Amino acid sequence: MDAMEFYAQIDKADDELAEVSRSLMHIFRDTDHLNHIFEKLARDAEKIEDEEKSEKFMVILSYLSDRLYEIGDQCYDISTKIDGVRECNLSELIIEAEEMTEGEKAAN
Repeated sequence: MDAMEFYAQIDKADDELAEVSRSLMHIFRDTDHLNHIFEKLARDAEKIEDEEKSEKFMVILSYLSDRLYEIGDQCYDISTKIDGVRECNLSELIIEAEEMTEGEKAAN
């Protein structure tokens, strides 16, 4: 494998990793939005006159809200870690691979 092909593969992998990070941030935003919806529904469930049904709705909707918050929080953390890896580690490799490519071009 020549330096140009090597650089292209690292660059492609970086692009794909960036897409994973973006996807996780979309999940974070979507789960945050849904978390607020379920939170509001749980508060609205308090107004149901039938106490048993009110309690059941509140418990389930609060549970869903809490789980969505946890999922969103985890996605945010993972996305942040991916971005850190890309910025600190992968960017260094991309620069070195690009330099190798330029050196190979100059030698030809």
